[in-house]
Amino acid sequence: MNTNLRLAEKEDYDEIYAVVKESFKTAYHSDGKEQDFVVKLRNTKDYISDLEFVIELENNNSNSNTCSSSISNNSGNNINNSNNSNNNSNNNGNNNINNSNNNDIGNNSFNMEYIDNKDIIAHIMYTKTYVMDDKGNKIHEAIHLAPVSVLKEYRNKHIGSNLIKKTLAIVKNKGFDVVFLAGDNKFYKQFGFKPIRFFGIKYAGKFPEDLLDNLMALELVPHSLNNISGFIFLD
Repeated sequence: MNTNLRLAEKEDYDEIYAVVKESFKTAYHSDGKEQDFVVKLRNTKDYISDLEFVIELENNNSNSNTCSSSISNNSGNNINNSNNSNNNSNNNGNNNINNSNNNDIGNNSFNMEYIDNKDIIAHIMYTKTYVMDDKGNKIHEAIHLAPVSVLKEYRNKHIGSNLIKKTLAIVKNKGFDVVFLAGDNKFYKQFGFKPIRFFGIKYAGKFPEDLLDNLMALELVPHSLNNISGFIFLD
C-alpha cells in the first residue's frame, strides 16, 4: 500500500487533531495535550502553513498539494533529499515531495472509528522560534519541530523517520539553518540532533533536570550556531 506526503490543509485540521491525540496515547512521553499544542501553534504568528505535513494512505481522491510516492509528475516540481533546490510549495497545488516507497505499511483492516476520513496516519509541523539573549532580544531565527505523530498501527515501519528526514530537507531548502525540539534524544540523535548544551544554548523555561538532554538542536547548515549563545523557548 502506498502513502502520500503532502501539505496539511484546513480541511484536515479535525482529523489531524484526532490523529495526534490517538498517537500520543501510546507515546513514551506525553502530557495528553499534544493535540491542543498543535492548535496553539497554528494560532501564533510563528506558524508556517507550508511547513505542516501529513502522510495519508493513497486513495483515488487526492487533494491539491498531494505529493505521491511517484517521482515523475509533468505538472509540478519535485523536492527530494538529493535535490537542494528551493522550490516554491505553492505551484497551483501540484508540487511533489518525493516520498520514498513506503509500500510495506501493513493493510487497512485496522479499526480507525475515531477518525471520520480514515486517511491520515502521520503528522508533523514546524514553526519559527528564536534564540534570544538574556534581555529577551531575538538574535537568531530558527525552526521548532513539534510534534511528530504516527498512529500506533503504522509504527516500526519507517513512516515517522522518513517523514522527519524528508521534511527536514524541505526546511533546509527554505533557508532555515537550525531546528530545535523537545523529544526523546535516543530517537532523534539518528537524524543528527544533539542536546542544546553542546551548542552553549540554554532553555528559557522550566524542564525536568533529568530530561534536559531531550532539549535538542540540529544544525542543518554546519556551524550555524557557532559564536551564538543564548536561550531557547519551545512552549
